[in-house]
Amino acid sequence: MRSPQLSPTGVLLAGMFVLGSTSLEAQQWDEKIPGNVGEWNVRMLRPAGQPVIPIFDGWVLEEDGTATLCLGYFNLNFDEALEIPLGPNNYIEPARFDGIQPTYFNPVPMRARNKQRHYCVLTFNVLQGDTERIVWHLGRDYKDYSAPAHSGAEHFRVNDIFFPTDRADRGGSMAPLVRFVEPAGPEGIGKGILGGKRVGPIMAKVGEPLTLTLAVRQPSPEDYPEVAPYTGEPKSFEVTWQKYSGPPDILGIVTFSENEFDVEPGEGLAETTAMFREPGEYVLLVQVLGGGYDNQCCWTNGYVEVTVTR
Repeated sequence: MRSPQLSPTGVLLAGMFVLGSTSLEAQQWDEKIPGNVGEWNVRMLRPAGQPVIPIFDGWVLEEDGTATLCLGYFNLNFDEALEIPLGPNNYIEPARFDGIQPTYFNPVPMRARNKQRHYCVLTFNVLQGDTERIVWHLGRDYKDYSAPAHSGAEHFRVNDIFFPTDRADRGGSMAPLVRFVEPAGPEGIGKGILGGKRVGPIMAKVGEPLTLTLAVRQPSPEDYPEVAPYTGEPKSFEVTWQKYSGPPDILGIVTFSENEFDVEPGEGLAETTAMFREPGEYVLLVQVLGGGYDNQCCWTNGYVEVTVTR
C-alpha cells in the first residue's frame, strides 16, 4: 500500500506551457501566479474551433522513492471533442516516452467538481529529483502548445491521495480505493502509474455492450494507520468514464450507458457499459473522485485496454 504524500508548500502548479517555437528556457511563466500567463485563459472558451492545451499538474512522490509526473489538458471548447492522433500534432519528447498519451480530448467538463479542465490524465514514473524535461506537444492550426514536466523542483510536488484533517473547509479526505471487478483487476489508489490501475487488453465486439464494473470504498484506518482518514459523514464518490485513445473520427466514438454518475456511500459498486462502433485498439480512462476533491487530490485513475473486433 502506498504511503500518502503531502505537498510541503501546498502550491498548485497549473498551466506550464510553451507556445510555438519558444524554448523551454524562455517560456512564459510567472512563479508568483502559476497558470496566469500565456495566450489562453477561461475568457478564450468557445463552443468549437479552439486548441487543446497540455498542462503539467505537478509530481507525486511514490512509496518506492520514484516520482510520478502528472499531465492534464485544457480543451478550450464547450462542445467540441478533438481527436488528435499520435504524430506531429501529438507527441512527447524524448521519443522514448512517446506513445502512451491520450488521442481523444473531451470538451470542458460540465460537472462543477471537475472544475474547467481535465487533470492528470497522463502519468510518467521517473527517478525523483530528475531534472530531465518530458515535454508533451499538442498542435492545432499550425500552432504548437507544449508542457514541460520534471520532478527536479520540490515546490512542484503536490498532494495525491490525502487531504489533512486540519483543513476545516475539507474536513479531511482521501482518494477512494478502486478495484476492477469486470474486467477483474487488483485494488489500487491514486492517480500515478504505481497507484492507479491498468487492466487488459480485454476483448469486445462492435455493437455489443462491454460491461465495466468497479468496487469503490473509502480507505479505513487499517489501510493507512499512519494517518487519520476522514471520519465524518460518508461522502459519495463521483465516477467519470471517457475514451482515452483509439481509432479517430466519428466511427471511433465510444458511448457509455452512463459516463458520469455518483456512487452513494455503502453501495460500493459502480457499473456502466461501453459500446464501440469501429474495430481497433482502445484505452478507456475512469476517474473516481472522493470527497474533498480539488485539482491535486483526492481521486483514483484507472485504465482499461480494449481490443475491439467485428
